Amino acid sequence: MPDLLQKYSELRSEKGYAYMRWLMLISTGAFSVSVSVLFGKTFSPQSLIVLKAALSANAIGVLFGAIAIFGEAMLPRGVVRLLVDKEIHKMRRDYEAAANVPSMYTLPPCMKYIERLFYLALCTSLGLWVWFIWLQ
Repeated sequence: MPDLLQKYSELRSEKGYAYMRWLMLISTGAFSVSVSVLFGKTFSPQSLIVLKAALSANAIGVLFGAIAIFGEAMLPRGVVRLLVDKEIHKMRRDYEAAANVPSMYTLPPCMKYIERLFYLALCTSLGLWVWFIWLQ
């Protein structure tokens, strides 16, 4: 049963990161297109403030998303580091220290909050874009 749980946990993480990568790709593309299309146009003061807020929220979302996706690269590196530590202890015949090396690597707790901030920033950006469209 633990092997099955670990298998589905890894599958869930894999799908979650794939979803996050697609959102990052879409939000980065939307940011680039929006800036290039809207650059140099004139807007009312209220529309301009909402536009700047929407672009800023999108950019912040991309930043948090990049940090959160970095967690995807941290996981395998952390697992390899733990395995290397365990094997080094075994080679030194320090079996007690080898047994104390954790068998599973977990991301720092802040990564969970960064991922939530990523989603929050993108939702905020979408809301502001809708507001901007209604102002036009």
